[in-house]
Amino acid sequence: MKPSSVHRKVEHETEFPDAALLSFRDLPSGDHSLTPQELCYFDDMATTLVIDSVLNFQTHKMHPRKRYIKQDERIMTVSIMREFREGNDFSLALMEFFSLRSVKDFLSRLTLQKQIEFRDHV
Repeated sequence: MKPSSVHRKVEHETEFPDAALLSFRDLPSGDHSLTPQELCYFDDMATTLVIDSVLNFQTHKMHPRKRYIKQDERIMTVSIMREFREGNDFSLALMEFFSLRSVKDFLSRLTLQKQIEFRDHV
């Protein structure tokens, strides 16, 4: 099964966490107040989703023992980034990232404001 077909199946089975996360400006507001700990977690997750998917290996993390996404989701992130590079559709890429089990779990522990800050970090 190709990664894109796995990706499509999961996309239809999940619901997007909050529509507010898709309404964003061309530039993030900059009105963020992240603690150093939040910055580390946000950066580790964003790097896992975007950078590791493009480079196809795990880059350095501030919390190296923490696994941010599951192996099957890693395959999907590669597909999401491939589609993003071809179409440059930020909203679609974010929606697909935020539909992953691990990311939904990560976001569920955050307030809506922190979820928006994470979105802007990605």
